[in-house]
Amino acid sequence: MPRRSARSALVFALLVAPLYALVSVTWALAAWGPVAWAPVAWAPAAWAADAVSVGHMTIEHPWARPTDMLATTGAVYFDLMNGGDAADRLIAARTEVAEAAELHRTVNDGGMLRMQPIAAIDIPAKGHVSIKPGVFHVMLAHLKAPLTAGQRFPLQLTFEKAGAVTVEVVVEKGDGASSAMPMGPMPMGQMPMGSMPMGPMPKGHGDKLAPVPPSNGGGM
Repeated sequence: MPRRSARSALVFALLVAPLYALVSVTWALAAWGPVAWAPVAWAPAAWAADAVSVGHMTIEHPWARPTDMLATTGAVYFDLMNGGDAADRLIAARTEVAEAAELHRTVNDGGMLRMQPIAAIDIPAKGHVSIKPGVFHVMLAHLKAPLTAGQRFPLQLTFEKAGAVTVEVVVEKGDGASSAMPMGPMPMGQMPMGSMPMGPMPKGHGDKLAPVPPSNGGGM
């Protein structure tokens, strides 16, 4: 009799007890409802697309201003951080929202601000460069549609050493200034920080396609 009792206890411990526990858990989950036990679908954080890395390069907060309905050009800005021990260069950009994307810098030509295409933007080792109004921008030429506030679109950036990476650009309203630029050059400090000129570029625009050193200077 003692031997049979011990055998029964062993069977209960090995088979019945785990089964009872499983049934209890199942009942508990059913009582709580699907929300309690379903796998959590984590939504991407609002800033998830705000910082993207490729190799030693990090791109932060890519953004553009809304454009007017008739605007054919726009501009994209962001910050570049080089965490590597060697310098790198941003050498190209492309996007589906425009027929072309070009690297530009803003130069002061006798008190007039002009936009000038450049071949590359240098990022020093362990350094930071702001692609910001008044210094650098990625010009979106021949927009396929106006850029509207809240819109998001992909932009592929190519670095000489780190390679290519696609970031998500957010179209954000700026300080309320008009996003359309004038047809010609403007005096220093008066040029809006929105889309690029719709007419022909001023004489001298694009006649120097050389890499430029990093700069965080002022201006447009």
